[in-house]
Amino acid sequence: MKLMIKKIFNRPILAYVIFTAGSMIISNIFDIIPAVLEAFTGIRDPGVTQIVVCFLMLLVFKLCNRPYFRGFLSFRGFKTFLIYLLAPVLIFSFINVSNATFGGVDTIIKAIIMALSAGVAEEVMFRGLGIANWMRIRRDDKAIVQSMVVSGLIFGLMHITNVFFGANLLTSVGQVIYAIGLGMLFAAVYIRTGNLWLGIIAHFIIDFTAFLDAGLVASEGVMTQEINIPSLIFTGIIGIFAGTLAVICLRKKKRPDITALWDNIWSGRSVEDLAGLDSEIDEVGSDPA
Repeated sequence: MKLMIKKIFNRPILAYVIFTAGSMIISNIFDIIPAVLEAFTGIRDPGVTQIVVCFLMLLVFKLCNRPYFRGFLSFRGFKTFLIYLLAPVLIFSFINVSNATFGGVDTIIKAIIMALSAGVAEEVMFRGLGIANWMRIRRDDKAIVQSMVVSGLIFGLMHITNVFFGANLLTSVGQVIYAIGLGMLFAAVYIRTGNLWLGIIAHFIIDFTAFLDAGLVASEGVMTQEINIPSLIFTGIIGIFAGTLAVICLRKKKRPDITALWDNIWSGRSVEDLAGLDSEIDEVGSDPA
């Protein structure tokens, strides 16, 4: 059983899907805590529990991979943030603020917590766990590009499920288009820097400016209004822009540095070193003596 589980988690795409789906399921299971809290106290938790659960998942991943994995969060890469994330963040924030119907202080407080919850949860689920494991398995050119594309596609396509919660279909299609591009960009910056904070910060700012709209807060982030065709086209252009930045961020010239970075994050061990270590552990575990 242990060997079968190890084989599963050594398949990068399958493991990525498992980490993403598993973290979403765990997060939803723990949603029972705020539901119980609301039932007994009348206080609704707008996302604090989800933030705590996601950071606990990061901690569990790190503990399960000790002493080899150095962690998700650091102070690296803020120059990369300014180069690749600042422009998309400013564009989306400007659009969000321009279209917002502002509420009061209560709306702002809810917007902060909801945006922080979404930023932390989605970066952990769609970037942190799956990509870190991917970089454990493979760090060559192909793996670097594949992990970015898979992360962006799954992140974007997940937004179509908003339709089941009352979102407008055309608006959800628009969300899918730009979320694929943004998802690729957030993944690229994380792969390039090994620092999950950068994606969390960018994600938070974009969502916070969106949640400043009182109607969006009231609908708990579900976009029920229909997007017009010009806006849909503009959304697609922004998604393509973000995806292009992602490709530039992980251009071939930078990939040796990225491989070296992830060698260091995995305690200076190459993929071959870790594979050899796993083999040694298996041999020791199977030794009847």
